[in-house]
Amino acid sequence: MPTFEPSTSSQSLAPSSGANDLIAELTRRLEAEQSARIEAEEALAKSASGNRSKSEFLATMSHEIRTPLNGVIGMIELLRSTRLDNEQRSLLDTLSQSSDTLLSILNEVLDFSKIEAGRLEIDRRPFSPLVLAQEVVALLRPQADQKGISMLLWTGQLPERLFGDPTRLQQIWLNLLSNAIKFTERGEVRFELFAEHTATGHNRLHGSVSDTGIGMSVEQQSRVFEAFTQAASVPGGGAGLGLAISSRLARIMNGKITLESRPGEGSRFGFAMQLDSSSSNDDGKDPRPGKTDVPVSQLRVLLAEDNAVNQTLALAILAKFGITAELARNGYEALQAVSVREFDVVLMDVQMPELDGLDATRSIRALPNSVVQPWIIALTANAFEQDRQLCLAAGMDDFVAKPFKQEALRDALMRTRSHSHPHNIS
Repeated sequence: MPTFEPSTSSQSLAPSSGANDLIAELTRRLEAEQSARIEAEEALAKSASGNRSKSEFLATMSHEIRTPLNGVIGMIELLRSTRLDNEQRSLLDTLSQSSDTLLSILNEVLDFSKIEAGRLEIDRRPFSPLVLAQEVVALLRPQADQKGISMLLWTGQLPERLFGDPTRLQQIWLNLLSNAIKFTERGEVRFELFAEHTATGHNRLHGSVSDTGIGMSVEQQSRVFEAFTQAASVPGGGAGLGLAISSRLARIMNGKITLESRPGEGSRFGFAMQLDSSSSNDDGKDPRPGKTDVPVSQLRVLLAEDNAVNQTLALAILAKFGITAELARNGYEALQAVSVREFDVVLMDVQMPELDGLDATRSIRALPNSVVQPWIIALTANAFEQDRQLCLAAGMDDFVAKPFKQEALRDALMRTRSHSHPHNIS
């Protein structure tokens, strides 16, 4: 009977050379993938940290610039109401234009930052496209008249009311029209607008801004919607953010902006945006509170503001409205004042020493029921949308961003009068 002995062969059970190579290759791939994943995670964390730092920097710079700019713009308005000779008024007009330009650049930088970060919110409320177009043309017509340029508005079929963001739409039109005026020395600027009702129940708002100005080369046209390039691509083009922002705003509104131009023959910017013609919450009324003719001079106002220049400015503006306001230099003083005296309105700054405006508002809202609650308006250089939301969440009723014009503050005070409130103003 045969027997089986253990093999004495030198054959090894270890992997072959080919298997070793395969294992080594797989190991290298796994290590490479792991290394790439770690690098991607680190890059993502670094990017997120960078974005946070960028947002924090922009928010800080916005506040630091807006605070003194509020004093500049406000004092200009106050100066206009004093006795001025022609030379002084001319100098004041130049100063006003320069401050408005600075504010416009600041707003554009912040808008562009919000768009890039995906944090720009589009409003949705009823408005008349015809009235909005007429307001834009009326606003810019003096610039055209000063240059001897004809400014024409042509409108086709338009619905009486659309739902969308009239502020952002106005921003686009103002940018296109002001650029057209800027680069046209003679001839005309033409603004056309009409709407097309789509099968899906929406309205497609079409239009164009054309001019007889200097026009652009093909190379300039290819760069004109890029951020920070207008100054290089168009003579006298400025900061180069307006068209970049307008183009992005149009895309957010499911639309686009197009360009046709030839050097020496002018330019034509076309636009189209998709807007609604009705709202599920539409009751046929504009949800924004309307102005009334009720004077604001009877309002009892507390101003909570720590900046000396802005204290002087706000008190002077309120005095022009016939209001003698009381001053609180920080949030703690505001809380103490509301605790012992009745106020119809508190104008609340946000960044203040000892107790900031948000905590002061929360503390005021937490006071006993025996204390009459005032209407609280944020009057702050923190101008981001999230700042407004934080103010409302803290218990404030309205929001006015610095720098502000007298009319903006007056409108906010008028809104106080038109709202029902625990303190009924007699």
